[in-house]
Amino acid sequence: MSRCQAPALSPGCTQKAFQVSLVENTDKAWNLDFIDKTREIGHSRFKRLDGKDTDFTVIGYAVKKKKILAFPFIEVNPCVHSVVMSEGYLEARTVSGIAKNGRVFAYRVDGTLVGGPKSNFRKTGGDTALVFYDLHGTGKFDTVRTFAGGTLGTPEMIPFVPDWVR
Repeated sequence: MSRCQAPALSPGCTQKAFQVSLVENTDKAWNLDFIDKTREIGHSRFKRLDGKDTDFTVIGYAVKKKKILAFPFIEVNPCVHSVVMSEGYLEARTVSGIAKNGRVFAYRVDGTLVGGPKSNFRKTGGDTALVFYDLHGTGKFDTVRTFAGGTLGTPEMIPFVPDWVR
């Protein structure tokens, strides 16, 4: 007979659990077929909230159909030496491409957390954003970063800029 036992707490550990927010999918690109790249909603310069220009363009795109995106949720708890890996689900509402010199290097998808992979699951939480990156300049969006809300121009929401973009 086997027993499951929770890992013991490290004595005196005060570190909080944290979420791994940047995950690369090295096997394949994320499926972004719900983005209607033929229907641009608008263009604007990407400026931080403090008014500084970033030299990027934001392109608004239409969402083709109601889409539920599965994304990795990884939480590390250093005090109990554990990692929890699961999936979160986001109902896509808006999409913004972030480009430099006309070439998109990231897509930000804003939406609402839902309880599962089908549209009949209820909404479970607040607004969240996923940012999909083409890290290597190949046109393959193989990396995702998760955010819990936030305004696009705030310092914590400025997208990671891959080396090939600079």
